Amino acid sequence: MSVSSPRQHTSYGHRESRPPLAPGARAVIGHLEQLLRDPLKLLRSCSNAAPVVRLKVAHVSVYLVCDADLAREMLINKNGVFEKGGPIYEAGRSIVPNSLVVCPADVHRGQRTMMQPAFSPRSIGAAESVMSEEGEQASNSWRDGQVLDVLTESGRITHRVVARTLMPSVTEAIDVDHLLEVVKDLTRLVALQVVVPKSVRRVIPTLDSRFAAAVDGTRQAAQEIIAASRASETRDQGLLGVLMQQDESGGARLTDEELCDQIITLFTAGTETTASSLAWAMHILSIRPDLERRLHAELDRMPPGPISFKSDLGNLPFTCNFISETLRCYPSNWLLSRSVVESAKLGPYVFPAESSLMFSPYQIHRNPKYYEHPHQFDPDRWDGRPPTVSRRAYIPFGMGARGCIGDRFAVSEIANLLATITRRWSLRPVPNAQIRSKRPYFFAAPYGLQLQVVRRRPLS
Repeated sequence: MSVSSPRQHTSYGHRESRPPLAPGARAVIGHLEQLLRDPLKLLRSCSNAAPVVRLKVAHVSVYLVCDADLAREMLINKNGVFEKGGPIYEAGRSIVPNSLVVCPADVHRGQRTMMQPAFSPRSIGAAESVMSEEGEQASNSWRDGQVLDVLTESGRITHRVVARTLMPSVTEAIDVDHLLEVVKDLTRLVALQVVVPKSVRRVIPTLDSRFAAAVDGTRQAAQEIIAASRASETRDQGLLGVLMQQDESGGARLTDEELCDQIITLFTAGTETTASSLAWAMHILSIRPDLERRLHAELDRMPPGPISFKSDLGNLPFTCNFISETLRCYPSNWLLSRSVVESAKLGPYVFPAESSLMFSPYQIHRNPKYYEHPHQFDPDRWDGRPPTVSRRAYIPFGMGARGCIGDRFAVSEIANLLATITRRWSLRPVPNAQIRSKRPYFFAAPYGLQLQVVRRRPLS
């Protein structure tokens, strides 16, 4: 809410047509303290307030769309008036202005067409063996009784999966662990850029200087990947190779700066989110032995090797339900934004051009209007019992033309890594370990999660 705040408008027609203020606002600072201390609690408190509520930070207001049907209308964007924009995407554009995730609408279609082959069913099928291999390599290195920093470990695995599937020729030439660290630092600092207004950051200049340093470090790491790919004697068969060879097939040649943007996007949106989902799934298994037993029983019936998204997931109903429930309860992208291109009506409200609208998959997924007992982790709610679930309110990957290009890749990766790990290990909580999830930074991940791994069977 700190960047390029929308123009101040005083006219919304009748006063009562303006969305009400979200609960808990304080004089002068509005919702700033809540957003910094426990934004997820603030989002939950908005569920029954109104279809849209106003969040205020100092003098800047944005609007949170709480109603699932209105959120879908905004995301499908039939009339082209709700485009990616607002504070979150402005922060993103300050890092990767030309990337698929934050590029303008007139650029997006061409970029998505160019990148789509890397996320086709055929490409996902080819990547599944890599997912399984990386899961095996990591889990084979663990010792019986070892305590893991789960988010760090899952991040290492997902970064290597992305590296090997999207830029295979340079995997051994780059320091994946270093890239992981700079990306993690950057994602933490992006959240502060979004929440803390510029006026406050001027008083604490170290926030902006740390952010600038993290951006520089990440771009330098991406440039090293490009240099390694150009120096490789083998033409890269992954997405990076496709992007670098566009000019050879008559497409527009991407500059190195544009290539940097796509690489950074893939290593943030494509790895941090999946690492977070995998870590939450492992956490649930550690505290719900009843669910762990059911997952073990189903996966143990499968032959060794990778899980096929195309042919195997249909035979793994509980595993699919478990992953769906993990993504419902713990969507990594907990808060996203759109910008109003021109004056537009959404539900009972009319929003002037340049208004910033936000929506939260986390808030919508936990709204009792759409899910019975929404705070309970219940995989069986996905068995088709109408009273317990509303699929129209399920948006972990967004939807519409700007929905996540890698949604199937992510589900396949979670399934393969979860299968590989749980075939070998049981997961146990560590006494007195604390998960830091109240302040979720850019992604809603279980920071600080520690688990003990207990061997189930001899290594094959």
